[in-house]
Amino acid sequence: MNRKWGLIAVSTIVLIVVCSFLFQWGNASEPIDNPPLDEITYTMSGEGSQWEVTNYRIYRSEDQIVRGSAKLHYLGVIQDIQESRYLKFRIVEIQPGVGATTVLSSSYEGENTIINMEKRMEDLGQISSTPTENELSMEAEDFETTRFEIEWKDSQGNLHNESFDLSITQ
Repeated sequence: MNRKWGLIAVSTIVLIVVCSFLFQWGNASEPIDNPPLDEITYTMSGEGSQWEVTNYRIYRSEDQIVRGSAKLHYLGVIQDIQESRYLKFRIVEIQPGVGATTVLSSSYEGENTIINMEKRMEDLGQISSTPTENELSMEAEDFETTRFEIEWKDSQGNLHNESFDLSITQ
């Protein structure tokens, strides 16, 4: 009878080893040539002598890049721009291998209409697209080359412009 239990024990061990091997072999995955891209989110801000940009966001996944949702703050006396008839801005990235690329822009102009500057400054809008191969390869230091450029007319109709860098804050 001991021989019978010994044979059962050996058979059980062999069966467990074979099943473990088959399970591991069946679940072996092919090496991944291109691992999935991690999602990133950066929040950027920057300040010039007349304007400040806060909460400019960049979100990138493997299939989408979204930029925008920034707030614009005038650092001067608000009355100087309350009767403005012109505002134009653009956000420019210096992308590796591509150079200066405008990624978000907008302009508002009214010959006989005053622009509601406070409303325009609350949210600069956003844009979404499928990322290019170049955008997929960009790292934090590449996004640190982002620049904000603005052109506006004051309440007296005088044209002004300013540009400054945006830095990652989160």
